[in-house]
Amino acid sequence: MSWDGTEVPIGYLIATTSRALKHYFFVFRRQMDLDEFSFPAGQLMMLLEQEPAPMCQRDIEKALHMSKSSVTGLVKALEREGYLSRNPVPGDARLKRLVLTEKGHRANRLCEQSFQEGERNVADVLTEQERRELQRICGKLQNFVQDRLKEGSYAENADGADKRI
Repeated sequence: MSWDGTEVPIGYLIATTSRALKHYFFVFRRQMDLDEFSFPAGQLMMLLEQEPAPMCQRDIEKALHMSKSSVTGLVKALEREGYLSRNPVPGDARLKRLVLTEKGHRANRLCEQSFQEGERNVADVLTEQERRELQRICGKLQNFVQDRLKEGSYAENADGADKRI
């Protein structure tokens, strides 16, 4: 199998590249003494920091393409450790707005700094034109997947798609 991208199936190439990048960032975070934060925890904290509108767990599920149970576990762990709090939403007692605590803001700044440094290292492998093309292609693939998941049988199976051995 060739690794120049011409003979490798697209799904396989994306999946293996994603796993390799996650591993790279895991090792990088460990070197920065940030290994207590999983990649999704860092993503969640950055999302809460950057999103101007109040966010609930359902918003996180959609934004990070994570299952309800994964987000629930992640939120509970971050809340237990004092990185975020769940505050009632006025007018809807069922919803809880997720808010970073001061400890969460500090941790997020450290995670974001390490992520940006790691991202620069990865991005430097590509030229600016290659980065723009990769972003365009990934956006196109994400739009395709999202459109398909909205359709009939794809939508019915979307929630259980990652529940396998």
